[in-house]
Amino acid sequence: AEAGTLIDQRAEPADIVATLVDLGVRGYLHVEPVEEDDFLFRRAKPLAGDPTLTPLERTILQKVFGEELSLSQRYLSELRRDSEYVFPPLRDAVYRAMVADRLFPRSPYWVRQGWGWLGVALLFGAGILGVRLDRFSWGWPLPAGLGLSGLVVLAFTRVMPRRTWRGTRLLVKLRGFQEFLERAEKDRLERLPADTLHRWLPWAVALGVAEQWIHRFQGVKTEAPEWLRSGGPFDLGDYGRSLRRFGRLNSDALVAARRGAGGRGGRSGG
Repeated sequence: AEAGTLIDQRAEPADIVATLVDLGVRGYLHVEPVEEDDFLFRRAKPLAGDPTLTPLERTILQKVFGEELSLSQRYLSELRRDSEYVFPPLRDAVYRAMVADRLFPRSPYWVRQGWGWLGVALLFGAGILGVRLDRFSWGWPLPAGLGLSGLVVLAFTRVMPRRTWRGTRLLVKLRGFQEFLERAEKDRLERLPADTLHRWLPWAVALGVAEQWIHRFQGVKTEAPEWLRSGGPFDLGDYGRSLRRFGRLNSDALVAARRGAGGRGGRSGG
């Protein structure tokens, strides 16, 4: 999630999906497609008290398996209706992690918000002065200047967050890794371990090149994934389609969660 956010300075649901895939690849959970529009999360091992989990990873897992990490399974359709499975708190957790890791001096979200509020305040002030123009001797230049300043501030709000020197150096490495994932030659991939496709897939998801990364393995001997269990023989095309569907449905769930009962009442495992 931090890698995907570092690239464009903006946390997105796809960055959370990348972390879920990473947790699956590392053996914390398994994902099973159960219907055309649903997936089942299964906890693969005890999570409470695991010292290898980062605070961000623990926060994401708590949204899936409960605050105490005690649920053994959960349907994605249930998460879609869960008021706790929403993006804003996860987005804030990503930004907190990046500030703690000294990749940004402060949260990019609040930097953009602060400059946005300043731009709106300038426009509001220009409007007030424009309405009461007849009461002042300076005429239209002042409200026009304030209004133009507000528009300039709003126009540049998106690019106002800045990376630290540490974050900038890491960004250079990530861009290089992104190019490798996108353009790796077949003969080089054949010399890598058989689990390379799955081990680096979370990074490809976060960096926006998952489709290209999977396509590079056409004709390369590849192990079936442990984290995504379809029950049938492994097929690279099906793997890519399942990953896209998993990402789309998760992103939809994060931005469309509603307060209320789960969609498959009673099917979560205690």
